[in-house]
Amino acid sequence: MQSPPASILVLSERLDRWFSSPEALAELLHFEGINDVNTARLDDLAAQTLTGRSLIL
Repeated sequence: MQSPPASILVLSERLDRWFSSPEALAELLHFEGINDVNTARLDDLAAQTLTGRSLIL
């Protein structure tokens, strides 16, 4: 059985700058105590990726 997706999904179009990567934003959210975060690239986006999310950045 798969676990449900994280409530927050951080998307990125390209990763040419470290500070604009979805991983960098996810790390900042973790520092604030928000741990229910996943990251993804727009190239990999599918309807299934969006299902069950509360917030998409």
